[in-house]
Amino acid sequence: MGFLFALGIPATGPAQAPGAGALKEKSAALAERSRQAVVELYALESRLQQARSGLERLDARASRLAQQEESARERFRAAQRTMAIAQFRLGRQLRILYEQDEPDPIAIVLGASSLDEAIEGLESLSRTARSTESVIDQARSARTLIRRAQKELAAQASRTQAARAALAVTAADLEQAWNERTAYVARLREEERLTASQVGRLERRAEDARQRAEQVAQQAAAARPAGPAPAPAPASAAPT
Repeated sequence: MGFLFALGIPATGPAQAPGAGALKEKSAALAERSRQAVVELYALESRLQQARSGLERLDARASRLAQQEESARERFRAAQRTMAIAQFRLGRQLRILYEQDEPDPIAIVLGASSLDEAIEGLESLSRTARSTESVIDQARSARTLIRRAQKELAAQASRTQAARAALAVTAADLEQAWNERTAYVARLREEERLTASQVGRLERRAEDARQRAEQVAQQAAAARPAGPAPAPAPASAAPT
């Protein structure tokens, strides 16, 4: 038994390596930090996903606005062409009415056989011109409305781009934080693994030392010399 005490190892009870308790406490602390880091990682991942979804929505909105702006430009150009053509036709019609040798209003009235015929003849001179002027008015109104719509679409596109730029910065920051937290969790888990490995090695060494101590104790007990033999009983006196 003195040999066992000299080794500093108890003869009975579970194996406990020196320093294993501190390592287990460290492992428990690492596990708690890892759990907290994982919770934070999930929160960052959720926010990052929301930011990415927001970017997708803003990109879709920007695409729609770009399509609407292109459509407005096409309609504006069409209104411009319509108005230019109508103005050209109106000018030509006016020249026909006032510059060429067309029947004048007095001739039409004098040559009419009835009042209705005279009125119809007079109206026919200006009907085409009025129709062309109406087209010009409609084209001008359409151009004004389209120009107003273009300004509103441009303002919406500008606001969308500004919102996307701000959200892109937020998403980049979140992604960086997520990457850093992921790396941190990986380091914690690796440190947990190494600590658990150290604890396992120490406990195995302690168990080996305990088993060796038991073997030594058993060998020492087997080698211990036996006690002195009992004295023989005294001989009885011989008969006389």
